[in-house]
Amino acid sequence: MKRQVIVAQGTVEGLAVEDQGITVFRGVPFAQPPVGGLRWRAPQPALPWDGVLQAFDFGPTAMQPTPGASDDFYDRE
Repeated sequence: MKRQVIVAQGTVEGLAVEDQGITVFRGVPFAQPPVGGLRWRAPQPALPWDGVLQAFDFGPTAMQPTPGASDDFYDRE
């Protein structure tokens, strides 16, 4: 079963977990991506979207160092 909620940016649809009595919302943006002029600045609210945001899957993860891998990539801008 799917459930919807309305937030400041628009409508979000999540998945109800009936046997646990909860609704799961994954991948909902909480801020604009920190790129360009937003890099190294305070987070800015996510931009509004049209329609219904289907929040069924997690969004992309931030890059993380891999144990045993060279740190050369992570030490450069």
